[in-house]
Amino acid sequence: MRKVENKTERFKESLAEAEDILNSIGAGLLKLSRDMADKDINPEVLNGVFRAAHTLKGMAGIMGLKELAWLSHSIEDVLDMLRLGQVALSENVLSSLMGAHELLSKMLSSKGGAGFAAETEAITQKLSESAAYKAQKDVAGIDKELLSVLTDY
Repeated sequence: MRKVENKTERFKESLAEAEDILNSIGAGLLKLSRDMADKDINPEVLNGVFRAAHTLKGMAGIMGLKELAWLSHSIEDVLDMLRLGQVALSENVLSSLMGAHELLSKMLSSKGGAGFAAETEAITQKLSESAAYKAQKDVAGIDKELLSVLTDY
């Protein structure tokens, strides 16, 4: 009986920590929204939101919350593309990230995140579509042969 209580208590603690991380993601997205309006994206804020999404993905995986992990992974992918300059931060991208954040909140409020497969599929599709617009890169003057072997890293 004691082992079950410990497991339940650890799960509750993990959910509380996940909620804190989710709050951090939300605050970061709001900062990015303000930065976008000022046309000056703070890379530290973007990196912080990325790290929080990465941590949430890992926690969800450890806790066995597959849909939560899946959605967190999709958010992480878009944020990584933003960090690498592969995608421009636009209203569409930000709206998709905010929608995903809202769904993550609903999942955590349900104390497990199960039963959201259709919504998760829809929002991950929206995230993917919003990130399809590639940021313009200044590659003028770079030899095409050299450009073909360069990576984003």
